[in-house]
Amino acid sequence: STQSTWDYNQKMEDPNADHFLKQIQGRVVSVVLTTGSEFRGRLVCLDGFMNVALEECEERMQGKAIAKYGDILLRGNNVLYVRGIEEPKIEKIEKTAQSLAGKQINIPFILSLIHI
Repeated sequence: STQSTWDYNQKMEDPNADHFLKQIQGRVVSVVLTTGSEFRGRLVCLDGFMNVALEECEERMQGKAIAKYGDILLRGNNVLYVRGIEEPKIEKIEKTAQSLAGKQINIPFILSLIHI
């Protein structure tokens, strides 16, 4: 799967931008600021001014987390771009298992989760 990138210069009215926003809503994203700082978290909201609300947010430098913030709002004029991040398979499996808790499921279905 390829990672999508939202370019600051792309117009919010663009149908491709709208599709991208729907794809990444609720997913883990990387937000890079004009200063070069990177913030990674689950996208809660992204508006027409590029204001970005993240939850479970951490600041990263050279690929490593340097600070954890929880919920955060990044002001749009500081945002250089937003990029969708591929979640590790184990997180996908855990989310699926949580959504199925208390439901009857069959063994072949559980085994199919390994091939996500």
